[in-house]
This record gives sequence, C-alpha cells and structure tokens, in this order.
Amino acid sequence: NVACIMQDIHSGEILAMASYPNFDLNDTRNIENLIGSRLYTAEGKMDEEGTIITEENKEEVLADEEVLYQNLYNLWKNYCIQETYEPGSTAKPFTVAAGLESGKMTGNEYYTCNGQLHVGDYDIKCHNYKSGGDGTLSVQQSIEQSCNVALMLMGQQIGKNIFLDYQDRFNFGLKTNIDLAGETRTEALVFNDRNMGATELATSTFGQGYNVTMIQMISAFSSLINGGYYYEPHLVSKITASDGSVVQNISPRVVKQTVSSQTSEKIIEYCNGVVVNGTGKTARPAGYAIGGKTGTAETIPRDKINYVVSFMGYAPADDPQVLVYVVIDRPNVEDQSLSTKYACWMAKDIFAEILPYMNIFMTEELTPEEQQEIIDRQNAVKEDYQNKRNEEAAANSESTEGNSESSEALQNTTQNQTTQSP
Repeated sequence: NVACIMQDIHSGEILAMASYPNFDLNDTRNIENLIGSRLYTAEGKMDEEGTIITEENKEEVLADEEVLYQNLYNLWKNYCIQETYEPGSTAKPFTVAAGLESGKMTGNEYYTCNGQLHVGDYDIKCHNYKSGGDGTLSVQQSIEQSCNVALMLMGQQIGKNIFLDYQDRFNFGLKTNIDLAGETRTEALVFNDRNMGATELATSTFGQGYNVTMIQMISAFSSLINGGYYYEPHLVSKITASDGSVVQNISPRVVKQTVSSQTSEKIIEYCNGVVVNGTGKTARPAGYAIGGKTGTAETIPRDKINYVVSFMGYAPADDPQVLVYVVIDRPNVEDQSLSTKYACWMAKDIFAEILPYMNIFMTEELTPEEQQEIIDRQNAVKEDYQNKRNEEAAANSESTEGNSESSEALQNTTQNQTTQSP
C-alpha cells in the first residue's frame, strides 16, 4: 500500500488524499485492479510468503472465492482513514513535545546512546547499534538522527502517566471525525494505564507498539507546527446548490490546544534540522527549505523484513502552511529497512509540484544539478500533457469515425424503409 494526505495546517482542510492500489468505481470487481498488491488469505491476513499478485499468478491465487473477496475488500478500503499501522519515528516529535510541554524536559538535555538500552526483560536496540550507537546527542540531534535510545531515556523522564495524557491530547485512539464514512476506531490499539509497563512506554516513545491511522497522525502533527491548535480535519469547504449558490460554508473547527506556541516553535526547529542535517535530507525539493520527520516501523511479526516507512513533511520551513504525509506499507524492495528514502523521494516530488501551484516561492539557491532537475521535471510534465492530448485526439477521432458509420447506416436504413413503404 502507498498513500498520501496533504493538509492545510491552519484550517484542517484536506487538500488532497490518495492511495494505491486503487480501483475503478465503475468496475469494482475487476481482478486486474489487484495486480501489484499483496495477497491476503480468506482470514484477512497477509499471505505468509508475502505473495504479490501478478498477471501470471492471479487466476491461481484468487481461485478461492473467499480469498478473492478478501483481497477486493482490502482494495476497496480507504487506506488513509481505515487502515492502522505503527507510526514509527514520525511519532518522536510527539514524545519530545510532551516532555517540553509538561516541564519534564527543558530542551537543553543531552543523552548518550551506546546502541541499545535494557528495559524490563529486553535489550531494545537503536538503528545504529552495530556501530556502537549515536554517542552523546542533544534533543535536536536526537530527532535529527532518529535515535531510539535517546527517545526511550526521554520517556523515562516524562513518565507513563504524562505520556498517556499527551497521547490522548494528540487524539491517538480517538476518531478525528473527518467528513468521510468508515473512519476506523483505534481505542483498543493504543496503550492505557492498565497495560502500559516500562517496556511498552519505551517502545511507544519511538512509535512502536500502538497503532494509528494516517488521518490521526497528520491532524495531530499539524497541531505541533501551527502553534498547538488541533483542527477537525475536513474535505468539504462549502456546499452549493445546482445553480452554484452557496448553501453552507464549512468553517474550520478548533477542537483543542495540544501544546503551547513555544513548544510548537521548538518542534519546528527540531524538524527543520531533520531535513538539513538528519535522516530527511533526500526529501528537500530543489529551491525550497522544508521540515519534517522520517519513520521506519517494523511490522508484526518482528522479522526484520517487513516495515512501514513514511515521511511527514511541511513547507515552508520558517512558516509552515502545508503538510504532506506519505506512507509506504511494506514496500516491494529487497531491503525494506533502508527504504525510508522512497517515502522521502515521493514527498519531494509532491512538494516540487504543489509549492509553485500554491504560489509558495523558492528561497534557496539552486545548484546546477537542481536546475537540471527542474528542467527535466518541466519537460516530463509537458510530455505527459502532450501524450494525454494525443490520446484524447485519437479517442475523438475514433468516436467521429464511429458516428459517421452510424449516420451512414442510419441513412441507408431510412432509405430502405422509404423504398419499402407502400
């Protein structure tokens, strides 16, 4: 699964939402739509062998009607609001925000990472454990380098009760009430006071162990970078009558304040560093300064093979206006643990398209390579546009020929009927 949401952070309005694989609303049961997606069993679980449905194996793997309908059901879901997953490191800014806002952290702390931390009965590793860890890091560097050990140490400072309180503030476990049908409830997929121990707190600080939806994540993250205001997400901006008159305007609705403006400014500063110095460098579009956070979450079972990778990015870096969230669920690549770059690249391409469209201007000096990148992108857009025009022209030509043949046939029929009339 691949999905993206784009949101206006100052109103909660969903500017765009898309996911793949998708399907034709006029032909919902066409199994061709399933090609390229992962096979699910009749019980709704992913095939243990990780089978990908292809043109060659589609008839064989979908021969069982229950398997076919389970896969169609998964295809019909809106991944952005109905599927849940562990968010991974995109959750780290929320942990830092909880620490700063509660007063348990000042932002001046330093943490030492030796590659792993013993919590409860487990040695929980950082991404860099084979090299001996990330060393001593500031709070900002902990976010930039996405250090699990530093986040776990922050979680110990914050404590279980405060951490859970802020999970609730950020609306994890609750519906956002977006104006779309079928939003998933996640109350049973997050921790509470009864089932969160030291180990669960540790893993939760870096986004593992609990589940979210994409719409929960992007709406909560918007509040982190807009001064702390949590807006109810919505797609509809106004309702109009058939004559174009406005029946109802949908005004932005602030549900609550999650953090203070001071904490929000700190989170922006830390996440800007992710793209400048950290794990999100490949997400920066040519000519623009953006901020964001990468995420890599190992799926269940913890097999070191299957991951959900993501990037949460906003622009401009100094005055965030728009937030883009890309999620790739178990990408079809050999080493998924290194595939966060695919989410970054996708976000970069999206930003490169939307920022000029939104009249957000470049602020960064372009390198010769970036200048060529922009030229290549413009040429690709022109070529795509011309191909579509050619396809439309060809379709119109066929339609015209078909109409001419129909007219000629109708004329002959009319003449025959006239001749045969008494």
